[in-house]
Order: sequence, then structure tokens, then C-alpha cells
Amino acid sequence: MTDGAGRGVAGATVQAGAQSAATDAEGFYTMTDLPAGVYTLTVSAPGCTIAPVQRTVTVPPDGINHDFNAICLTERVVLPLIVR
Repeated sequence: MTDGAGRGVAGATVQAGAQSAATDAEGFYTMTDLPAGVYTLTVSAPGCTIAPVQRTVTVPPDGINHDFNAICLTERVVLPLIVR
């Protein structure tokens, strides 16, 4: 999973059926022992909007890669309150 600048998004959760995996610092995730079949991958990450949030994939017997993109809130802006 990467953000708009191509940087990896850490700590996102990718779920396929009953299995889930978290992305590492580079945005990679691995699910082991996922049997071949059709799954709906669903992704969530705190402070991020994911596109697409889910997709249906067919996992062949030899595995496959599926990528997601994220737009994440990385900075917080605090404006002063001025009362006149």
C-alpha cells in the first residue's frame, strides 16, 4: 500500500475472509496459507482514505500481488481562535 507520493503506508489492515495482515513500514503485507480461491480484500488504515477500499480477487495456487493506494492525513494544522 502506498500513499499519493509513493511512500509505503505502515499499520494498515488488509483482510481476506477470516485472515488479516498489517502492512509494514514499506507498505507491504503478506498472508500465508491462504488457499486458492475468490476473496474480497478489505483495507483500513487510521487517518487514511483507501482507494479502492475493497476488491474481489482470485488467488491462484501460486499466489499473486494486489496493491492499494491511500490518501493519509500526515499533518495536523492548528489555527488560533481570535475573538473580537
